[in-house]
Amino acid sequence: FSAASREIRALKQLQTPLPVVEYILDHDLYFTKTLKAYYSEKRFSHVYSTAKVAYRIAQANHLRADHAFQAAILHDMAKDLSDDVALDLIQQYETHKGPFEPYVLHQFAGAILARNEFHIEEPSILDAIRFHTTGNADLHPLAKVIYASDKIEPLRGYDSSSLIKACEKNIDDGFIAVLKDN
Repeated sequence: FSAASREIRALKQLQTPLPVVEYILDHDLYFTKTLKAYYSEKRFSHVYSTAKVAYRIAQANHLRADHAFQAAILHDMAKDLSDDVALDLIQQYETHKGPFEPYVLHQFAGAILARNEFHIEEPSILDAIRFHTTGNADLHPLAKVIYASDKIEPLRGYDSSSLIKACEKNIDDGFIAVLKDN
């Protein structure tokens, strides 16, 4: 683990053991208040659960688990923006030129907010946020982790344990299983 503590405190990097990140979030330290301002309590529970699942899946697949946690904890930060505000953000910053259906606005606006608010620069993290609802033709393995984790995190209200295990065993096969299940 080599992230500077100032980068961890700002959520720019999370390259630190998962229990440290959980302690930060559970005790409302550092970036937590800024992060939680984007979420209702229920949505924060969802993204936190998604982040924990994503971390496990990424780790099992020898991917950057810290990147998975970052993308997952940020993936819905634009979910509660009005369509007009999200579209304004997209038109101002996004290079992907739509058209944009209302249900996808939050994924594109979320990547913008992650970059602008938390200074996330890693393309794989931003793409994972940008395509966590729809996917795209050339998904990076991290984006598959976030897409799947968002759909199968335990708070969704159904037994997704077999899908989680499938993703932990092999993200490509698990991702396909999640697509078929959804």
